[in-house]
Amino acid sequence: MADLRVLLNQVVEEGLSGDQRAQAHRIIDTACDAMDAGVDANGIRDAVLAEVTIHLEDAESTLSSAETLMTGGT
Repeated sequence: MADLRVLLNQVVEEGLSGDQRAQAHRIIDTACDAMDAGVDANGIRDAVLAEVTIHLEDAESTLSSAETLMTGGT
């Protein structure tokens, strides 16, 4: 599993930058940690989905705040 983690992290380092890189590393770590723990495919999916959802909720909140600000709402 260490080889897969290293390979995925290398791809992320070459292909992404900034916040995207940090988020991708967290997703890779989440998936690899679940595999290392012997979790089945559904468990790996659930773990990765939970990690991705955190970032989507943050983005949704930021967009909602920006929309409120732009429309003059409170």
